[in-house]
Formats: sequence, C-alpha cells, structure tokens
Amino acid sequence: MGFAGFSSLAMKHEYFDYCKNSPEKIEVMKKCIQYYIDNNISKYAQQNEAAELDLSMEYVFIPMQVTTDVVASLAYIDGGRLLSIVAEHFSHTKTNVLVKRHPYCKSLSIQKKLNELSDSGKIIIVDASVHELIENAKAVFTVNSGVGLEAIIHNRKVIATGECEYCCALAAQPKSEDELKNILDNIDNITFEQSQRLNFLTYYINDYAISKDDVVCIKNKINEWIAEC
Repeated sequence: MGFAGFSSLAMKHEYFDYCKNSPEKIEVMKKCIQYYIDNNISKYAQQNEAAELDLSMEYVFIPMQVTTDVVASLAYIDGGRLLSIVAEHFSHTKTNVLVKRHPYCKSLSIQKKLNELSDSGKIIIVDASVHELIENAKAVFTVNSGVGLEAIIHNRKVIATGECEYCCALAAQPKSEDELKNILDNIDNITFEQSQRLNFLTYYINDYAISKDDVVCIKNKINEWIAEC
C-alpha cells in the first residue's frame, strides 16, 4: 500500500515473486503497456506531434519534478543537483542531455539553472511526449518521478536518486553524489535484472495499480487493508 517512494513496494519485493509463473498475468501486463505506449498515455497530457529534434542522436533524458512535491523529501540527491551533475558529466562528450521541465514547476531557481545550462550548451530543453523522449534514450535519470516507471515499461536503463515504488527495477539507485559520478563513469556497463523487472511490472499492473474510476475495486482494496490492520 502507499504511493511512490512511500509505497510498501519500495521496501518489500516478495509481493510479486509469484508472478514469474503466471503467463496469463504477464500477457495482461504486456498488452496494458503496449496500449499506454501506442496511445501516448501519461499522468499529464503529452504532445501528439513528433519532436522537432532529431532523436536518433545519442542522448540521456532527465524528466524534472516539482521541487515542493512531497516525494522530494525522499531524495538522496535532489533534482537540481542531479541535473547539474549529469549535465556536467556529459558536457564534453557526444552524449546530449535532454531535459523536460515538469508542467507544474514554478521554481525560479530551477528556471535559472535550466537557462544557464541551456545557454552554455550543456543541456537541450525539450517538450515532446515523454514516451517519445524515453524510447531512444541511452538512460533516464530521475529522483523518483513517475516518468521513471514509464521508462521502465519502455525497458530503458533507469537511474533514480530517491526512494520510489519501482526501485527493484532500476539499473542503479545512487545515494550520494560520489556514487552517482561513479555510475556516470560506467554508464555503458550498468545493467538491470530483466526477470526482476518483468515480475515487478506484472505484479504492479495486475495486482497493485487501481484505476481511479474503478470504485468497486477501490472499496475492495480499502477493505483488504482494514482487515490486515
């Protein structure tokens, strides 16, 4: 129970171990994921037009978050520092850093940082669909954004610097700036456990996530939680 990094999934992974032997649930998961990708579905409305930028180039993607969001308190490295470190690391390489600002971010300090990094050529600010930006990304860097989960359904390499419900499916979770820099130095060799990711997504979609419109399912889930107390 819970949400984002406050979720029980951030700490307990035994919930979804049984999914490894459930081909029916795996098939449901795959169909659901394909539906979300094909229909450009995300938490916030996305651009339907193709990105003007050439996304065949080599790049990493950073989806920014709202700095005042409650889940920001779960960061080991906050979004501003994450952005600065990643941008600096790739500044003299062939890898571009694409950054999408959160649609509800009003932080003047974040705006200033984005302007400075963009003006210096260290990042490229984009506004295309997150699905399009994730698809060809070399890696996705986030604190604990829901876009990290979307990157996982695209089977991308995800590095998160905060607690999140999808931590078991990450490629890495650095808890200090030194750890992050070490991961950046070895980014081409960082991998993730494919079977663990498959089990997580199968459990998450079939048994954990609930549609906000499914009143009956919501009531049943609440009753289950009450019974466990």
